[in-house]
Order: sequence, then C-alpha cells, then structure tokens
Amino acid sequence: MRRKKILIPIEIIPAHLHLSQKMWVTLFGKKTEPQILRRLDQRGQAVYRQTVTVKGPKGELKNVRVLGGARRQTQIELSEAEALALGIKPIWRLSGKLSCSAGCKLIGPAGKAVVKNGVIIPFPHLHLNHKEAEVFGLCQGQKIEVGFLEDKESKIQVMVRVHPSFRAALHLMPDLAAKLWLSSSEKVILENQI
Repeated sequence: MRRKKILIPIEIIPAHLHLSQKMWVTLFGKKTEPQILRRLDQRGQAVYRQTVTVKGPKGELKNVRVLGGARRQTQIELSEAEALALGIKPIWRLSGKLSCSAGCKLIGPAGKAVVKNGVIIPFPHLHLNHKEAEVFGLCQGQKIEVGFLEDKESKIQVMVRVHPSFRAALHLMPDLAAKLWLSSSEKVILENQI
C-alpha cells in the first residue's frame, strides 16, 4: 500500500481557560453573556472578549482569555513557563484529564474563586475528525511521533484527539513552539500509520 502524506497546520495556543457555567456566574455575574471576539477553527469553539486573572503562590497572570462554550469542569491551560512563574507545579495533561492537577485562584470582574484542581500544561495534541483519523490509521488517545515540513530533523511526540467537529491541526503551547523554533506558518507532516 502506498503511504499517504498530508501537511497539517500548527496552531500556537496562548494561555486560556474553559469555564463551567457555575464558575462563569461566579466570575462574571448572572447577567453577563459571553461576547465572542472570534470563532476558532475547531467547530463550536470561540475566543471570548472576557478575561480572567489567574493567581498562583508566586504571582498572577492577567487578561487570560476565556474560550467557549461552557465545560463541565473549569480548566486552565498554561505554558510550562507561565505555570513556573506563578509558582504552580507544571503537570502535563490532555484536555479534560484533570484529576490530581494543580490549583489556582481565578479573579474576574464580579468575583473570585479557588480552583482546587484544573490547571494543566496541555500535552501537544493533534486534532482530527473521524474520517481523517481512519485514513491515517489513528485513534483517540494514541501517541505518535510527527515531523515538520521545514525542519526535517525535529520530531515530537503528540497525542491524537478525534472528534467529529475537529479540523486537522496540531496544537502547541508557545514555549514549546519557541523551543523548537516553530511558527504558525510551519506545517506538520502526517503519514498514515497502516
């Protein structure tokens, strides 16, 4: 069988939060509706105009954007450098895997809250829809190695995330992208695994 290859865009994702509905009300009040700044390429997701301050034992990070829609559990995604600067132990996780993750304080315009766990450093992850995953012999939760179009020497381990609403993209935090000298114009080379 002939090996298939596609080029997938890289999205460098800054620090952000996903809030539960209850946490939204605590931080912004009952009457405040989310205001969309822009829609994201992943269907059903958006960057809101509203921001929050994330506070740790050693400092705070202001103007952290909220991403929507609402989640069952509040999740704060930071880069490793940001977590260390705040005095928060950096724990690498996949989105949604929050047990035994770090905590922080969130400060919004209408209130503040302590989050006991929910702070993660998101593991580099590749978004694919079911059709794309099937073509390349990949499944949800699989760890694979990917290379890059411009820098043929560098390779990194990424987790595969599969959902019908996803569009093919590799998500990286800024400090990992900087370490690898990658920009959003770089492409990932994906080859089928079968």
